[in-house]
Amino acid sequence: MLGRKVTDNKIAQTLYFLLQDANVRDEIFQMIRAIKDFIGYCNAGRFDSLKGRDTYPDSTVALYHWANGDSNDCLELLEAVLASQIAAAQSMAEISKNLTYALAADYACTLGTIGSYNNYELATNSFELATEMAPHSINALNLCANMYRKDGNHAKAKDMYLKVLEMADGITYPEQKANAGWWLAKYYKEQGNTNKSIELENEANSFYSKCGLNEELTPQEKEVLDIIESTKDTTLAKYIKQLLNITN
Repeated sequence: MLGRKVTDNKIAQTLYFLLQDANVRDEIFQMIRAIKDFIGYCNAGRFDSLKGRDTYPDSTVALYHWANGDSNDCLELLEAVLASQIAAAQSMAEISKNLTYALAADYACTLGTIGSYNNYELATNSFELATEMAPHSINALNLCANMYRKDGNHAKAKDMYLKVLEMADGITYPEQKANAGWWLAKYYKEQGNTNKSIELENEANSFYSKCGLNEELTPQEKEVLDIIESTKDTTLAKYIKQLLNITN
């Protein structure tokens, strides 16, 4: 991927190529969003004003640990700032309260997404809380629907996916709309509504094609991935030299 601008879509395409599972496309997009959001919170100093800040992990250290597979520090920071946001909202006037709850819902979505890979209960509770605080949050509804579907609660999942499809426009929330359409297509197919199923599936695939997810990686990009996988324990200088040899 060197020599090309690494966009969210390119990262998603690469991960999708590695996983080869159409059912996790939305999870890929949501994790990319959660990573960007958490880094954004760090850069904006969102954790700096926490009461008893010294008792919580340093955000830079939290990012370092997360990069090495341990997200506990990130989750601790997010839980703390979420609780602080909820407490602050309770004493506010209605308009300010709703805005503060909306921001809290964003924190809850990030918390749930990061926690979803090893703490199913935390993820579900976080997404449900997000929908309670911000009932019109398309991202929260989409994430909550995903968890209900995984839990086998297909009736609740379908209802939420329908809300997402009804509320989301293809410009502001294309990922969520595509995901809702993809899973609703499966539900309609099971019910025998083939025409509706094909329509929704085609619309979802149109989005994924525009993102490049349905395209193959170039031979050069595949070679880069092979090098990354095979040189985890090599020296940085040797690693860079190998990459440069195939990108020049």
